[in-house]
Order: sequence, then C-alpha cells, then structure tokens
Amino acid sequence: MLWSNLVTPVVLASSPPVLVWDSFATSSECASLLEDDWQSCEVYETVASRLGTLMKAEPHVHEERRRFLLTPQDNIPDHLHVDTNNGKLATFATAILYLTTVDEGAGGHTCLPLADSSDDDPCLAAAQLLGSANIHHALGVVTEEETRAAELLAIAATDCTKGKRGVKVRPVQGKLLLFYGRKSNGEIDHRSWHRGDALLGECNKRTCKGICPMLKEVPLEHLASSRTFTEAVASYLKHAQTWLQV
Repeated sequence: MLWSNLVTPVVLASSPPVLVWDSFATSSECASLLEDDWQSCEVYETVASRLGTLMKAEPHVHEERRRFLLTPQDNIPDHLHVDTNNGKLATFATAILYLTTVDEGAGGHTCLPLADSSDDDPCLAAAQLLGSANIHHALGVVTEEETRAAELLAIAATDCTKGKRGVKVRPVQGKLLLFYGRKSNGEIDHRSWHRGDALLGECNKRTCKGICPMLKEVPLEHLASSRTFTEAVASYLKHAQTWLQV
C-alpha cells in the first residue's frame, strides 16, 4: 500500500532538513502528470494533498501548480537559487516529485551544495552575503563582491555534483525530495541554495527528465504579522524535526 512507504523518509541532511521518499507516487500517477492535460487531472490534487498530509501543511489556492519537462537539448545546469517563488516570501519548503528516471551517469541531479555545511564554511558565507543583498538567484548579482560570492557558490555546486560535498539526488520516477528553505525563526535558510544539474550524454526519450516542483507557502491567514508568520513556519519545522529524530 502506498501510504506504508511514506511512514519514514530517508534523511539526507538535517540543516536544512532534506528528506526523500522513494515511493511517494505510483508510475501511473507520474504518467498522468506527464500528459498535456496534467493541470486539470485529479492526480495533481491527489499528490498535492498527500504531500500536505505528510507535512501537516495542506495545499491552498495560493500555491501554484508547476511541471517542467526537460529534453535532450536541456544540457545546461539550472542556476543556483533559493526558493522564494519570485518574491513570494511566504514559501517555506520545496518538494520535487520526479516523474521520470534519469539513468546513472546521465546527470540531472538536484544538488544542495550547502546542506549540513559548517558555520565557518566560506561558501555559506557567500550565500549569506547574497541573502543580505536580497539576492535569491545567482543571476541577480550586480557588484563585484556579489559576483565573487556567486562564483564561490558555483564551485560548491560543482563539488556537490562530483559528490564531494552537500546532497545530490538522482531523479527516479515516483521519488519525492523535500527540503525546507526557512529556519524556525522565519528567516531564509541559506543552506537551502540548490540547482538542477545538466543532463549528460544522449537521451532517446521524448522527456528525459520530468518534475513537479511543489513550493509550499504559509497560508494567507498567517501572514497578518511577522509573529504569526514565524509561528507558522516554526510549527512546520517542528514537525520536520520528528523525521530527523527517528
């Protein structure tokens, strides 16, 4: 039974919490989400509700539906960023449902190079510098100092791809990756910077990598003040801690 596979996740990092469920969705659910009418099918609502129950954060109308299909031509890595959803600062966690499997050695990993990094890590300091300048995407740098910080993060991401640091997750159909982008005090967790690696080699499939990124947002009723926002984020993080303690 599907829910029996969702009791305990695999913990990949604790700062921020990075968790994986290997059998979150069935192959038929993933196939439905690859179809052209994916937005109108009931399957999306089913998996979004399943995620909400898992996180104790039910889906709501302000959470956008997303799906990305990558082809053999998509051989450039995604740029490093933190998920603040284009300025929607209510985002507190990111879940990525992989709709297809990418073969070993074919790239396409999701990389979090700063996961579980030490407080004195220069790469973490670079991410914090960008955050202090309200830069949430590596392409948003302006000054020389910001450019150097972005370059340092890019080196960290390359090391992550090589398995030398952080966390990387290979897309496997039905797998769910979940990581939290905010700390319990409501501030952005700079260890949650991430990117999607480039696809490598040849791929004879129409869709080499399909994903549904579900950005979880604090509900509108908790945005009335910084106190209620922080309390909401803290409650979600408290629930995440139960998985880390298993």
